[in-house]
Amino acid sequence: MSAGPLPAGRPEGLLAPADARPRPLPLLSRLALGVLVFLGLYLALVTLPTFAIQALGSNNLPISLSTQNIVLFGTLLALLGAAAYIARPMRIYGPLAMAVDLVEIGYLLVLYASSPFHVSFGGTGGSGGIVIQIGFTLIVLVLIGATLLTLAGDAVTTVEDLQHPGERLWWSYPIR
Repeated sequence: MSAGPLPAGRPEGLLAPADARPRPLPLLSRLALGVLVFLGLYLALVTLPTFAIQALGSNNLPISLSTQNIVLFGTLLALLGAAAYIARPMRIYGPLAMAVDLVEIGYLLVLYASSPFHVSFGGTGGSGGIVIQIGFTLIVLVLIGATLLTLAGDAVTTVEDLQHPGERLWWSYPIR
């Protein structure tokens, strides 16, 4: 038995009634969770890499990556990531997510410029030492490509929010 074609526009009959839809977290809860997101990102993007570089340096394994770059880009990524989490139910989410992607691309370009790492063991110069080269340029290029795809998706989210307000993620994050 065929019900016929769906009506044009949004099929309201297929959606839950507005009062049965879940409401987004209140702003205070999103702020508290945003602080936790920031702390987790800061730990993963700043604290642990800085500790690893300092530990390698103290064991005579210098890395050419600057800790200032890690702190700068990691802090920016953590702040923007937490802000995007807090702003997810609002229209500013798309532009904030795009900003996160652009900072991430900048960070990956800094990593690309510092690859490959050279680690020397024994000897100095070219006399009897071993030089190990660790290259990760292909991995960084793949990550840049994936981030560009995410940037495109965030741009689509931004355009959709502008063209169709109130329709993005209504089941978990309705736009106000």
